[in-house]
Amino acid sequence: MIPFAAIGGGLLAQFGSYRPIHAIGFAAMTVGFGLFTLLDANSTTAEWVLFQVIESAGGGLVVACLLLSAGRSGRTFRSGHRKGDGHVGLHEKFRYCLGKRDPCRRI
Repeated sequence: MIPFAAIGGGLLAQFGSYRPIHAIGFAAMTVGFGLFTLLDANSTTAEWVLFQVIESAGGGLVVACLLLSAGRSGRTFRSGHRKGDGHVGLHEKFRYCLGKRDPCRRI
């Protein structure tokens, strides 16, 4: 997964758009999970290794660009932060989803 995350980061730096990388990554993950259904007790080692590589390639591409896409959404619960503060927005979204914070309360 980590080598594919590095590839995804390089593609993002080169092309500057994360949406096509996410589309390719989610497609590879979907194909990988679908291929997992073909595994049984008689599957060869090459089959399950290849299926895991396909799924982890998709996961790595998505993980590399995930925080950037959350930051570009521009929806943060804290007022006064710029649109590019994605890590703050993502952190606040998780805190809100876990019930740790009221989104209407000002900090």
